[in-house]
Amino acid sequence: MHICAIVGASASGKSALSLQIAQIAHKDGQKVALFSLDSLAVYREIDIASAKPSAESLERVPHFAINVLAPNEPCSFGVFANALQSALHYCTHTESNLLLVGGSGFYLKAMIDGISPAPNALDSAQQARIDKILACPKHAHALLARIDKQAAQNARDSYRLRKAFEILLATKQPPSCYFAANPKKPMLPKIPIFELHISRDNLWHNIITRTESMLQHGLLDEVRNICDKYGRNIQPAKSIGFRECLAHFDGIIARENLAEHIAIHTRQFAKRQHTFNRTQLAATPLPREEILQTILRLWQLA
Repeated sequence: MHICAIVGASASGKSALSLQIAQIAHKDGQKVALFSLDSLAVYREIDIASAKPSAESLERVPHFAINVLAPNEPCSFGVFANALQSALHYCTHTESNLLLVGGSGFYLKAMIDGISPAPNALDSAQQARIDKILACPKHAHALLARIDKQAAQNARDSYRLRKAFEILLATKQPPSCYFAANPKKPMLPKIPIFELHISRDNLWHNIITRTESMLQHGLLDEVRNICDKYGRNIQPAKSIGFRECLAHFDGIIARENLAEHIAIHTRQFAKRQHTFNRTQLAATPLPREEILQTILRLWQLA
């Protein structure tokens, strides 16, 4: 079994490239499964906002980590870890190659570097206590530094601060002591990681085109229906596309300006994706055709 990953900015063409590779492999008699590294495609019913592959594509090529959760269920690394175990099991028993594809590089990094087992979940009273502590992030960080200087050095944002205090309350240990006693366990070996390189002008054109297409194909209706069914207090509501549609419903963004707002935020996110892929994944940036040919050679198809 060969395993590779393709990462890159939103709207850069990763999904289309992965399907092309799978089709070429299939014609040569090799099987390929695709693993989605996307924090929206993991949800059922969110098809347009996630730019999910078509039903035909999902049926033609085995996909993992797509349509796993209901929109009101929380998405975490554990969801992707379980999906990866299923994918590896499938590929082992069917002699398939595995191609991981998507823009959520954090999950890929966690799979390769490993992640410590999560402590027991907190009850509502403990979560409320953490909310109170985090009401002033500056004071929360200072408190954590007094308890665990090492953990405080790594907790530079609200997400990591919360995780540090969750571990502290759940285990009664400083986070650094907990991680020392529960070392990370990698789920994947060091694998080739390619970043799909596309010029800024072409990427901006793709983002605008895809955004307009999403709106034409019913993005507003999809967001309205999901929020009517599950409420607004769901994880997907914080994502790009969702939050701008909600702002439009609230009269904050006019309909004629909606595509521009979504596109600008997508482009800003694309810059962050590129930085992460370069600094955290050490991904090799290559144009589409070079990634295609490189993976085919690795899989002995070229």
